[in-house]
Amino acid sequence: MRQAVDLAWSTACLLSKGKHKIVFIDDILFKEPVEIGSVLLCSSEIVYSEANRFQVRVYMEKRTPETIGERGVTTNVIYLTFETENEDP
Repeated sequence: MRQAVDLAWSTACLLSKGKHKIVFIDDILFKEPVEIGSVLLCSSEIVYSEANRFQVRVYMEKRTPETIGERGVTTNVIYLTFETENEDP
């Protein structure tokens, strides 16, 4: 979960270009367990913005060393809402 928050924070830095803070951790979905030896890939995107708040979704998928080139299985999804000093598009 720490990696998901760090990735969301980095995505927020790209948008806000200034100070921002986490206002809400809206939803955390645990869909699949992650086995030892799996590779966990994290991706993030901004899914909503309004005035000086925006929401970042981070999703994680697991892959095994044998299926590293294929589409993974989504294991976790987390939504974080950030607030900035300035209004962003």
